[in-house]
Amino acid sequence: METILLDINKEDDLNQACKFFREGSIVAIPTETVYGLGANALDVNAVKKIYEAKGRPSDNPLIVHISDMDKIPTLVQETSSEQYKLAIRVGKEFWPGPLSLVFPKSSIVPDRVTGGLKTVVLRIPSHPVALKILSNLEFPLAAPSANTSGKPSPTTAQHVLHDLQGKIAAVVDGGCSNVGVESTVVNLFCDPPLILRPGGVTFEQLKKLVPSLQLHHSLIEIPHKVGTERKQSQEKDSKQRNESKGFDELTSRLEKEQLLNEIVKLVQIRHSQKSISTTNCPPSSLGSVISPSSENVSDAVTPPPLPATINYAHSSSSISPASETSSKSETLSSPATPFSLGSSSQQHSDSQSSSSSSSSSSSSSNSSVVIDTSTPPPPTPGMKYTHYSPDSPIVLITRQETASTSVTEHTALSDVLKSSSSANDDIPDDTFKAMISLLKSVVERIAKTESEKKKEETHQPPQDVYNVVFLWTSVSSPVPFSIETPSNIKINLSHCFLGPLLSAVQRNLFSSLRDCDQTFAADLVLVEGVAPHEEGIAIMNRLTKAAKICIDPTDVIS
Repeated sequence: METILLDINKEDDLNQACKFFREGSIVAIPTETVYGLGANALDVNAVKKIYEAKGRPSDNPLIVHISDMDKIPTLVQETSSEQYKLAIRVGKEFWPGPLSLVFPKSSIVPDRVTGGLKTVVLRIPSHPVALKILSNLEFPLAAPSANTSGKPSPTTAQHVLHDLQGKIAAVVDGGCSNVGVESTVVNLFCDPPLILRPGGVTFEQLKKLVPSLQLHHSLIEIPHKVGTERKQSQEKDSKQRNESKGFDELTSRLEKEQLLNEIVKLVQIRHSQKSISTTNCPPSSLGSVISPSSENVSDAVTPPPLPATINYAHSSSSISPASETSSKSETLSSPATPFSLGSSSQQHSDSQSSSSSSSSSSSSSNSSVVIDTSTPPPPTPGMKYTHYSPDSPIVLITRQETASTSVTEHTALSDVLKSSSSANDDIPDDTFKAMISLLKSVVERIAKTESEKKKEETHQPPQDVYNVVFLWTSVSSPVPFSIETPSNIKINLSHCFLGPLLSAVQRNLFSSLRDCDQTFAADLVLVEGVAPHEEGIAIMNRLTKAAKICIDPTDVIS
């Protein structure tokens, strides 16, 4: 099957998308959250194609998209209860928009759509193209994210093509998704009402309309997990998690040795399995890659504009050939200057959203985060399975701020740190110190492993190259630091700043996770967490699902 790229500015292309839907085909369409893979929600055979194309488990239900609230009564079972009336009030407040509401389903909705559940999840998207297509159709669209199941959700048409080329009829190219994560899923038909998945509408926004609303406890805990031991760790600490009164009270600790061994194992598995060169990574939609050598800068490729500024910078250890008897180490220094993506007009837009976000933050700072400790509800979209994981192993360093702390209130590390070849003892921020300490320890262990392997080889093998990516949320430019790099390996170090606001971090998150694979071919990705409030709840939910390992800074700082 050839996947066609359709243009939102051509009426014939939009008509072709509608024709595909009427024929029972599946088409990816843009929404304000992420790209959705749509099919006629009332056609069991069409819905089956969604599951097949994505490789999605058949019991993972789909969100049904409609063009207006007049379509609700035919899809739901009861319309007279107080819960239904509350859901309608909430819908009128936030629709069209990034909110999905759970309803008892009517018999017209196939069980295939709901994963066998007796509920259906409805949403009215705000993207004008999605609304136009829905308005032109005689049926609703079931539409999960248009990606391979388990991978980061797509926020551009190019992301969709990367995953689903040849598996779907067409992609409607609507540019970059503005929100950047999936919709918030809310169940108002349970007591208490619950947010089942955080997303584009925040807990604080919803709580103003539904004071009794609670976050499901699984959404605000940070599981301290080590690779395959995640499940056992969760079961062992379940009692402690249920008794937890907040995000920063989950204190399960991992032994440092076990932690480092698991990270090194993940890095080595990734390094051995990569099929693309680690020294010549192809550019992706996020921009061109600067050669690690300061004397050899690759030809710049002008990237398409992004909805927010993303800064990248690249560095490597400059290793000179050394004899086997030499004990000299080289210094790996972080670059002082990043290169920036994004137009000035976009930056102006972010500046405007900054004031809006600040006022929202101040007005909702008194909203408390309530953890529900009752029996979890039935699985809903995005809850039951691990999602958002690139091939590159992610290690998340959590932040332990209070709910009143925002990204913009984090310490401006670039203003206070000194460039030094020392162990960065003057660094005041525990999260940053943990990331650097962790990188240093991992590099030392990989170097030791490589030395042991090479002792058994009869010829001198080439220097091994490892790619490491830092994803920052609190600093707008790479922070000066340096560590000593053993002479038998080379480290390509890249930095990415996700944005000055939580909304920008959220918008750029999935693109950056994809870029770790497609641009940097990363062997290790170290991610700085954010405070668990407003958009930060959704961000941390996605990162904890994507991460192989989640740790507290104190796990790695001696």
